[in-house]
Amino acid sequence: MAANYDDGGYSGGNLERPALKRLMADIRAGQVQTVVVYKVDRLTRSLSDFARLIELFEARGVRHAPWDNVDGTQQLRRVACQDRWYMSQQGLHSRHAI
Repeated sequence: MAANYDDGGYSGGNLERPALKRLMADIRAGQVQTVVVYKVDRLTRSLSDFARLIELFEARGVRHAPWDNVDGTQQLRRVACQDRWYMSQQGLHSRHAI
C-alpha cells in the first residue's frame, strides 16, 4: 500500500519533521519497501543526514528511488543521489547570492 509523507511548509534542513518521523517509524516497523522522493533535497539538505537515512534504508532493506529512478548498482545510486544533493545545494546557494 502506498503512503504519502509530505512535510510541506517544513525545511529539509533538519530531520525534525512530522511526516519524516512517521516515515522513519514505518520503516522501523517494516511497513516500507521503497521510498520515492520528488527531489533528493526534499528528503534532507544535509549530506550527513542523507548518508544516515540511506544507511537506515539499506539496513532495513528499503530501496531509495529518486523520482527519475537512477539505474545501476546500489553504490551507483548512492553516488548519483549524493551528486544530485550537491547540485541542489549549489543551486540553492546561487539563488541566495543573486
